[in-house]
Amino acid sequence: MPHDWRAIAGPLGLGLGLLSGTACVPPPAALEPTAPDAATQANLWEAGSVASLYPVGEVRAWRFRQAGVDIGTSYGRYLGTETDESTGRVLHVFETRIELEVADHDQLQSESRILLDASGRLIRGVERSDAAQLEFASTADTLTTTQGGRQESLTYRPGDGFMGYMTTLHEELMLALSPLPSGEHERRLLSISGGLPRQWVAAARREREGVVVETNLGERIVLKQRRIVEVDVEDDQLRIEAITPAPPWPSWSIAGPRDLRYEPPPGAPFAIEPVELPGRPGDARLAGEILVPNGDPSTKLPAAVLISAAALGDRHGFAGPPPIDLGHHEITDALALAGFAVLRYDQPGFGDSPARAASWSAQLEDARRAVRTLSVHPRVDPRRFILVGHGEGGWKALRLAAEYPDWVRGVALLATPGRGYLELLRERGDELQARLDPSARAEAKAQYERMLDDLANQRGTPTQFADQAQWLYEILAERPDQLVAAVSCPLWIAQGEQDFETDPRTATARLLDASATGQATVRRFAGLDHLFKLEPETSTPARYLTARPVDTGFLAALTTWAGSVVARPIQKKTPAARNLRTSDDSTSH
Repeated sequence: MPHDWRAIAGPLGLGLGLLSGTACVPPPAALEPTAPDAATQANLWEAGSVASLYPVGEVRAWRFRQAGVDIGTSYGRYLGTETDESTGRVLHVFETRIELEVADHDQLQSESRILLDASGRLIRGVERSDAAQLEFASTADTLTTTQGGRQESLTYRPGDGFMGYMTTLHEELMLALSPLPSGEHERRLLSISGGLPRQWVAAARREREGVVVETNLGERIVLKQRRIVEVDVEDDQLRIEAITPAPPWPSWSIAGPRDLRYEPPPGAPFAIEPVELPGRPGDARLAGEILVPNGDPSTKLPAAVLISAAALGDRHGFAGPPPIDLGHHEITDALALAGFAVLRYDQPGFGDSPARAASWSAQLEDARRAVRTLSVHPRVDPRRFILVGHGEGGWKALRLAAEYPDWVRGVALLATPGRGYLELLRERGDELQARLDPSARAEAKAQYERMLDDLANQRGTPTQFADQAQWLYEILAERPDQLVAAVSCPLWIAQGEQDFETDPRTATARLLDASATGQATVRRFAGLDHLFKLEPETSTPARYLTARPVDTGFLAALTTWAGSVVARPIQKKTPAARNLRTSDDSTSH
């Protein structure tokens, strides 16, 4: 089945393409080696020069078509030279622009500017969309990319190629400026749109239509006078054609991604105390801060911890790249304004907390560290805790409420799934299979069920999820009904009616049915999405990039409930029954 390049390109619009253009094509087996006879030793052309290849200002453009449908256009042009101030070298400047058509979505756009030396080696550059920006710079043997404050260095050797997502000009430069041997040759290919290097193997020959290059990425490239005329990727029904004459250079421009910065509410009546969360021997550093309301130092305060879903953000709920404001800082600020001491912390790999391997149990331990750290603060009354869990963070909050029944007075479940991951994955699989040709559904369903069975029994994960295998195995074992049944404190179950991630009806119904305390309150908020922000359109992942505040009505309802729970007389609690039943509700959100 062909890959839908528009679907693959989702990361381009949301984060500058985590995949390079050629990396989107699954590589077939390596090309058969060619005997090193005289013909294969000759070059079809020698190294070229930028100045002889492109007039300054000339626009190059290629149309992308998949299965006969136009899906986008790739532009490139040569801007001339500029002198590097630090080295005095003369560098050649190119820029590219990409327009990608995606169904039910505004046109996705990205642009880049790169500087090359006379041999075509990448010296530095930048690539950006409205969602994210990636900068890169090379030294003698290293290419360093910077995105969202994070840096990654890759070995960059002479002869290595580079390419950005859908930037056909980059492939043209790689082929045109280097000697092109007749027969098979290979080089290491780096993606400057994010992603890992890969080995690029090609066989070149001269035919009547021009020079033909076939690659292990499934491409058949035709060049005339060192310029790409067409590219065919048969397995993906993809055809790329040079547009002659080239259209005008696109008039749009890109401002780049938002710079997310936290600012306390004006005149905020609370102090912010940096803190490092103590852990067990060998635990990685976990950094955060405690919001302490102003007032009499001898007055004990109720306490709150916000526990996030996927642990992919800093203490303020800034995630990415691409930069997304999850709104967590607005929730924690509101709790502090309501008189709670609040601890918020950087997830591993964000802010001041170093990265580590993904693990659900480790994320649960992080939340446990937060509760313990806040419980010993001199201003905190540890018997008046509330835990606020967003998404799957609600599952962690329920576990901790069962562990600390004498501390936790209530749990707020914000858009928390009421079903486990296996049911979710099975349901999503059914939706995707329904879109297939009827003749392919049975085989697709069987393959999908085998994958789910392997995941459930920890027999392996799909390659693209290999680095998350432990997290997947552990979260698949969680049973929300059992987690709810294990707590004895009041629950506040909140759900936005515009949430596309957690079903607004099914999730709350399952959680409510599982609660045995009779102290569960359900609040549904019309017009709010998964992040409890007003959504006037259809909620999608792309909409999370649009700056919107957390709804004030939701915040007022949350803090009112939290205040009422901790104001109740303190009574000694005992954990709910732990001999939890087994059911077939193993499943999804």
